[in-house]
Amino acid sequence: MVIPGSYKVLPKHYSIKGLILGEKVDGKASPTSILGLFTSIPKGINQAAALIFFVLIIGAVFNLIQHTGTINVIMFRLMNKFREQPFILFFGIFLMLAINRKTPGAYVAFSCKIRDRR
Repeated sequence: MVIPGSYKVLPKHYSIKGLILGEKVDGKASPTSILGLFTSIPKGINQAAALIFFVLIIGAVFNLIQHTGTINVIMFRLMNKFREQPFILFFGIFLMLAINRKTPGAYVAFSCKIRDRR
């Protein structure tokens, strides 16, 4: 929560040690060090490992389903079943996709539960 009227500019702290290794001084802002620049990406990947793993697994499962032709077979059978009433099929698929789009936070909650177990 931000308190209205509490914004103030922090004085900057620059030093050679701070530029190379990183030096924190209380009450002053300091730039990212060269060491921090190279270690920030691995730290971020480590913190987001559960989410990255989950996204890769979902991609692999979708790729497997696509290469086996499951989606094509299901759509072909649905089109044959609803040959006389294509609007029902269209609105059914539309409703399924709308419900799927309405719940995008499900995978984030799942990945947070995995991260909390560590």
